[in-house]
Amino acid sequence: MALSPSLSRAFRRVPSIVLVLLLHVLLVRASAAEGPAGVVAGTVTDASGAVVPRAAVDLIGSGLARATVSDATGQFAFADVRPGAYRLIVTVPGFAPSQRDPVAVGPGETVDASVTLEVGHAEAAVVITASSTPQGVQDVQASAEIVTAEDLRAYPGNNVTEALKLVSGVDARSSGANASVSIRGFSASGGAAVLLLSDGLRRTGKYGATNLNLLELESVDRVEVVRGPMSALYGADATGGVVNVISRPIRRSSTPTGSARIQAGGMSGGQRATLVEGASIEFGARATGHRVSVEQRNRGLFRFDPSTAGAADLSRIDETFVGYQGDASLPGFRSLRWDAEVVNQDDTGPGLLAASPPARPAPEPYRIREQEQRYFGALHFAGVAGPGALQIDAAFGRSAGETTRSYPAIERTRFGQLQAQARYYLRARAHAVVLGSGLLRDAISISNFLSTSPVRTNPSLFAQDEWRLGAGVSLLAGVRADRFTDFGQVVTPRGSLLLKRGHWSLRGGYGQAFRAPSVTEQYSSFLRGRFLITGNPDLVPERNRTWEVAAAWRRQSFDAEVTWFDSRVDNLIQSISQPRQPQDPSSVSLRSVYANVAAARLRGVEAASTWRATSWLVVTGGWDYLDAVDRTTGARLTGRARANARGALRVERGRWRIDLRGRQYIGFYAADPNTRTGPAFETNYGTADMKVELKLTPMLSVSGGVDNVRNRRQPVNFSSTGAILEPPARYGYVGARLGF
Repeated sequence: MALSPSLSRAFRRVPSIVLVLLLHVLLVRASAAEGPAGVVAGTVTDASGAVVPRAAVDLIGSGLARATVSDATGQFAFADVRPGAYRLIVTVPGFAPSQRDPVAVGPGETVDASVTLEVGHAEAAVVITASSTPQGVQDVQASAEIVTAEDLRAYPGNNVTEALKLVSGVDARSSGANASVSIRGFSASGGAAVLLLSDGLRRTGKYGATNLNLLELESVDRVEVVRGPMSALYGADATGGVVNVISRPIRRSSTPTGSARIQAGGMSGGQRATLVEGASIEFGARATGHRVSVEQRNRGLFRFDPSTAGAADLSRIDETFVGYQGDASLPGFRSLRWDAEVVNQDDTGPGLLAASPPARPAPEPYRIREQEQRYFGALHFAGVAGPGALQIDAAFGRSAGETTRSYPAIERTRFGQLQAQARYYLRARAHAVVLGSGLLRDAISISNFLSTSPVRTNPSLFAQDEWRLGAGVSLLAGVRADRFTDFGQVVTPRGSLLLKRGHWSLRGGYGQAFRAPSVTEQYSSFLRGRFLITGNPDLVPERNRTWEVAAAWRRQSFDAEVTWFDSRVDNLIQSISQPRQPQDPSSVSLRSVYANVAAARLRGVEAASTWRATSWLVVTGGWDYLDAVDRTTGARLTGRARANARGALRVERGRWRIDLRGRQYIGFYAADPNTRTGPAFETNYGTADMKVELKLTPMLSVSGGVDNVRNRRQPVNFSSTGAILEPPARYGYVGARLGF
């Protein structure tokens, strides 16, 4: 859908719009009609009446959220609270979360919001990714799922990617230092069909892509996943969905708090020897808070045949993460937060360049390198502005990377990214409105001899309204407009209707989305041995139209949800084979180019359930079915499984916790990457993992586990590039965590 001339002119004013909103924040004063601010305070206790220290307390309202932690006497307080209605959420590991809604605060009033916690399992309380405002997951008008801090404890702690293994509709994979994520079969060969964010912002990376494995794990509070294009907040790269990694709020207390962890592991014969260390400390006074975190990951080589001395199947990993976050409370229920992070990747291993007579009569050994240095800084404002709430984010990131993927050529990436976005949240009677604008500027250079150095600017505008039509009935409508300097303008609408009756809810929605061609697909060209991959600057965006229907049943002890979706994709971007061209390097025997060549249909069913059988036992399970075909030919799309089954069992009783997890790919359809012209075929692949944790003291725990218990090796067709998935064999580990 093309933009009108008036809207096109508005795009050019997006930076001005953001500036005006920022000036509004600096100049606006709280309305005198609201009266003086109030206080919300209370004490956290358990069922026996004993106080509970270090409880996480969140106060949510007016489109904003504030966080604190109970002190040694179990007490907490929020000062300078704007009059209005709020939701109070208290969470502590080992207890069921407690919610008070509403907490009504009058002018100058001090409200007692004391809570009593019951023993139970922590559950996801709120999700912000779908609407940018905190909502209960049961109220979100999108297919959303949260991986909580409690869920993260079930995994070894090697990277963020492993935490997505049991999420509905998601295929998340690690291969050494690199990660790939697809949702509902939306994957991209040279771009990304899933938008990966950290605290709502993008990160730079090699080849213009965000690598989920190069996000710090130490400060992660939860991971929010939105499947499908049902939110107007996101544009390019979000046609399949959004993965947003959320950091823990800085919880100020009278004394510094923090944690430290260590994990050591390996595989048979001493392969893939692993040492992961991390620590964080939080400190601050009443009005300001700070957190410093560090993380180091080291993993050794892996060979399927340890007796060979040539190339390794997985290289060494050597990655360092340093992060700093600070925040300050401002008058009038406002806050300012700032972030800085540095990431260094220096992964190496032995490689072997194939023989190519007469120039190279025998295989030639060389040193594989995957290196990257990433720097990122951001400033966030959130606070009351007039009758609503305003959020502003501004960030700059830069990365420099080198790889030997085209050895003997060395490919160097230089990627700078500027982001600015503003969102205004307004609740007016039955309407919850979000208005926003944003600006994204990417400058990328990949220094092989075929690449160019493009600069892409992407201003955007969006509006979304959730209208409560009556008791248990709400309608959401949104529209987003994006403009790209290199391929034009696009408008994408979406809408959904939610009906809630007792324990049941029914939701139906329609959304349009698009995937902008990546810089790699448009401009970069790569040599991979004798294979040449070239970009195409004339590519147009993929367009996605999705229908979605979901039914859910939720009770305290059991919940289940079934979702049906049907996505029609036009201008699907794929790589197609071409004859060798005269201008190609002499070593090239095969070439491909990215092109808009097909229309696809991806439809399926996602089913998930959670049974909280007792206060100490939780069982989860799920099943996904996917039918992905080329609409023109009817041929099945490759690189996707027909179905996925997954399940987990968690036992947490006394000081012990046991986690069992399993996932099975059914009917994965792809060709053998060693035979590029060979036919596709189906394979099955499943893994099972376990972990045991013992709490020695309230602040110290030890753990041990085994991933890939059955020592399964992936099928030969499981990666189009021959990448080896983690863990490639049975992996055992032990770990410890200390809090203070």
